[in-house]
Amino acid sequence: MKTKKRSIIGILAFVIVLAISTGCLFGCGGNSYKSVAKSFAEAFKKLDAKKIVSLMPEKVVKKIVKDQFDGDKEDMIDSLQSLLDSEFADIEISYEIGEFEDLDEDEVEEFEDEIKSGYDVKLNIEAAKSVEIELTYDDDREETEELILIKVGSSWYIHPDIL
Repeated sequence: MKTKKRSIIGILAFVIVLAISTGCLFGCGGNSYKSVAKSFAEAFKKLDAKKIVSLMPEKVVKKIVKDQFDGDKEDMIDSLQSLLDSEFADIEISYEIGEFEDLDEDEVEEFEDEIKSGYDVKLNIEAAKSVEIELTYDDDREETEELILIKVGSSWYIHPDIL
């Protein structure tokens, strides 16, 4: 009887450990393309430059900071914040995220080449998606922006050319 109980407890422990480790592999290892698109739209709505920069691949951010802002990331964020504030201050923004479209291997290679030539950074982009975000401003303007999302490793990012 004790042996049966121990084996059941052992099996349960194994199942729990497996469930936790699998959850971390799929839940802790990165972020989803949908969450990145929503985070970008929310950050734009709130004019949050720091959040927008955090959604870009770190290698690209480091290169931009080094080349254009003398190594000071806060200067980059402040510059973007000033731009956002000058264009959209006191304007209420709402958004709607459209359907996501998978981009093909040729487009993925194009994005790798663009980033390599434009930023002198090599990224191994595993996948890319496109989504349209409908922006509505309280001054009766409407815009549709195409957001390109790229997957590097286990994480999704916005394509740096959004800025």
